[in-house]
Amino acid sequence: MNHYIDTSMVSNTKIESRANRGAFYIMLNHYPSETGIEPQDFNILHFANSYNLESKHLLFIRNVAEQELGIKINQGAFIL
Repeated sequence: MNHYIDTSMVSNTKIESRANRGAFYIMLNHYPSETGIEPQDFNILHFANSYNLESKHLLFIRNVAEQELGIKINQGAFIL
């Protein structure tokens, strides 16, 4: 799946952006049930590692996670 995300992140079309958002939405909704965490315990780096996502996707993931999980991810969450 990561290959498809990498390919589509190059394009700036509205359709590709919606498709990427949909993919991250599905992953974000699956992740808490898979890991047993509550939304407030969401760790963006653990999420990215569990799906083998590259760091270049973190900002997009953060935006989707904040909206869909109803949480706020601070800038310090991006530091390894």
